[in-house]
Amino acid sequence: MVRYAKETLWRLYYDMLRIRKFQLRIDSLYLDNNMKTPVHLCIGQEAVPVGVCAHLGPEDYLASNHRGHGHYLAKGGDLKALVAEL
Repeated sequence: MVRYAKETLWRLYYDMLRIRKFQLRIDSLYLDNNMKTPVHLCIGQEAVPVGVCAHLGPEDYLASNHRGHGHYLAKGGDLKALVAEL
């Protein structure tokens, strides 16, 4: 059985929660007609990018799909830059 430090588990949880809250906010902006660009949310899939990116280094690349917001954030992407893109 693999054991992780408490700090690692909290960081993974924080990353998943951050992605979920971001996605929910984007969803509310979209539903309120404040955002015109099509979005493909990854709500419910937050653990996948967080788990994968936890094992990647800064030099590693990640190819994602049309639900890539979570991957971008989990790999250390800038939240403000992502909002500006949308």
